[in-house]
Amino acid sequence: DPPVDPPVDPPVDPPVSSPTASGCQEDESTRYLLRVKMNGKPVTRTCGSLSQKSPFQREQICTAEVGDHARFDPARIACPVSCGCESESGNNVCSQDDNDKFLLKKNYATGGPVALVKTCAWLDSRTATRRANVCQFTASFEGYLPASAVCFNSCNTPCD
Repeated sequence: DPPVDPPVDPPVDPPVSSPTASGCQEDESTRYLLRVKMNGKPVTRTCGSLSQKSPFQREQICTAEVGDHARFDPARIACPVSCGCESESGNNVCSQDDNDKFLLKKNYATGGPVALVKTCAWLDSRTATRRANVCQFTASFEGYLPASAVCFNSCNTPCD
C-alpha cells in the first residue's frame, strides 16, 4: 500500500507537553491520543478518564500503537501516572460511556481490512449470548480495542 500523507492542516493549539524528566507527573485534563481516524483526525481522551479505567484497560491503552499526531502524545507519554510509573491509590471506579467504540471485527468486504466498530450501547442491546461472544474477542485494530477493554460493564470485566 502507498504511504498515506498526514493531514496538511497545522495544529491550532500548541502541542501538549510531555512529562518532565524529573519524574512521574500528570494533569488529569491533559489529552492523550487514543487513535487517529482514517481521515487523519485525532480521537483523544483525558488522563483523568484514563485513570478511571480498569488496570486491564489502562494497560491496553497505555501499550497501544496509536500512530503519530502533531498535537497529541500517546497515553504512555501524556499520562505516565495512569500508565503505571508510580503506585496508585487503589480507588478504581468502573464506568463506561454508551458512545465508547470497540472493535467488533475486521471487515474485508471493502477490499482490505477495515475496522468494523460498534458502541457499548449497541452491545448492551444484544442478547446475553451475543454479548458473551463479542466480549470473548481479544483483537485490537486501527487503535480500536476489544469490547472487554472498552465496555467492561457490559462484558462484566473486573475492575481490579
